Amino acid sequence: MMIYLLGRFSTAIISTITVYLTYWLGKFLFSKKVGYFASFIFSIMFLPLFLSHFITVDMLALLFLMLSLIFCFKIMLGGKLRNYLLAGLFSGLLIGTKFNTVVLVTLFLSYLFSNKRHEKHSFLYLVSAFLISGFSFLISNPYFILSFQEYTKGLISQILLLRGQEVISMSDQDGIPSWLWYFKYWVSSGVGLPISLSVVLGVLLSIFKKKAYNPKNLLLFISFPVLYSLIIFLSHHRADRYSLPLMPFLAIFAGLFFAKSLDLLEKVVKFSRVRLILFALFLFIFLMLPLYKVVTFNYLISQKDTRLQAGEWLNEEYPKDQTVLAVGDTIHAGQYLQKKGFYNVVNLFPLETKDIFLYADEILLVDSTNYRIADNYQNSESYKNFWENSQLIRQKCELIKEFSQPLFKAEFFSPAFLEHSSTVNAYHNPTVEIYKVPQIDDLYKKKVSFEYLPGKMANDSNIQLVDKDGK
Repeated sequence: MMIYLLGRFSTAIISTITVYLTYWLGKFLFSKKVGYFASFIFSIMFLPLFLSHFITVDMLALLFLMLSLIFCFKIMLGGKLRNYLLAGLFSGLLIGTKFNTVVLVTLFLSYLFSNKRHEKHSFLYLVSAFLISGFSFLISNPYFILSFQEYTKGLISQILLLRGQEVISMSDQDGIPSWLWYFKYWVSSGVGLPISLSVVLGVLLSIFKKKAYNPKNLLLFISFPVLYSLIIFLSHHRADRYSLPLMPFLAIFAGLFFAKSLDLLEKVVKFSRVRLILFALFLFIFLMLPLYKVVTFNYLISQKDTRLQAGEWLNEEYPKDQTVLAVGDTIHAGQYLQKKGFYNVVNLFPLETKDIFLYADEILLVDSTNYRIADNYQNSESYKNFWENSQLIRQKCELIKEFSQPLFKAEFFSPAFLEHSSTVNAYHNPTVEIYKVPQIDDLYKKKVSFEYLPGKMANDSNIQLVDKDGK
């Protein structure tokens, strides 16, 4: 428990620091006003907030990225050795944490744009930065040396993953190109429509009012998000967390839009009190929905998860010898029942396999997340089987109880088409349906199969619902 609390606390601290670093970048590139707006917008973006709840490397990698970028900007301004070394240090830590090498391009560009690039020692400073980057990478990732062959295999598998063949449920085999998937994800979930609109307007302002800003600063600033976006857009494998490194940049462009809107209001409206009321109303209209979303999400995940509710209900209503088949992410309910003494629990019941037996009076737990994944990837054989089998269960078995959270069920936090590349609904409050296999006299023929139960199946049957006598 102490390790868990330490991990959660560390992630919370790291996430808070990234809010300040977003302010620093916005202030440096545009103005203090932009920095304030950018840091606030970043703090209410759904994707960073969602990932801040987990003990993973994503937020830590974002911290190293932003620190590296800050010192890259300082290289461009002053070219001191300290800035080169620190930029290299955090770049190496980033690569060792998340293997994001795009930052090295930004580091090289900061040298090219440096005011002191033509001084003799500048190139040596750059070489030192890359050497420090390599050293910090090895320190943070000693596995590279201790087991180079295994590390290489892992790296190759990650490269193959980009082709979308390794994990079908996170690939573009659902018919949505990765670039379009990310835009749809940002608008509908990760960023939200109001903030996405303000980002677009902020980008347009930076283009048409470029004379107000240092073009080198702006070019260095966009070098990372442009190159990184190209990589994830062209990849056949996608996930919500892959776009996390872009969130501070989006927040800064959104902050530019709000800062310029306030400047315009100051010119048009002379009375400060009226101006304050109008701008507060303007902010409320734009940011009400994202703010409501993050507040309600934080509250709802502090309540009992639907899988725990399902497990508690079964524990109260059924004896310990009840057979329970937990499909997909309902494994958490199955594990809860096992802790309570249920000894006929089968976790990760494989609806995706070709042949299974279902016996009368068995209990099936089916969650909405895996059904959505199967619905999105019906062209894949295993998911096609899962979808058809779950359809059969819904048609032939008795739904005795459902546990759901209205906002999650209504796809307020994550639309169905995002599964499983977005993991919001897999981690929190999927709708859990509890079915009971009915008493039957005949066999229903459809595609499902389960190999752990004895019995011989007819050649043309994929699912068999069997009565208590085994008929």
